[in-house]
Amino acid sequence: MILKELGLVLRRPKFKTSEDEISRIIIALMQTAEIVNVASKLKVVEDDPKDNMVIETAYDGNADIIVTGDSHLLALRDFKGIKIITVEQMLACLGEKRLKNAPKKENKS
Repeated sequence: MILKELGLVLRRPKFKTSEDEISRIIIALMQTAEIVNVASKLKVVEDDPKDNMVIETAYDGNADIIVTGDSHLLALRDFKGIKIITVEQMLACLGEKRLKNAPKKENKS
């Protein structure tokens, strides 16, 4: 369900994503994502009930983070220990981690 919703969202004009790009993204996610059987029925996002499926999937899949651009989800900031962050925040976290793990340059004096 989430991949189907992602396909619909990526078709919005503001994303300027071609059908080929959408297909490649969906295929890549299908090959790498963990499929979660969702059992929970949560009512967390009242303004956009379709967003609840993201929360339910993350919750049932024991996710640590939801990365999204959705304003309703971002307004929550956190759900039962699951951080809800923007793509920019995630990229910043990955950049910090990369810097921490990068080999130190030797001082050549």
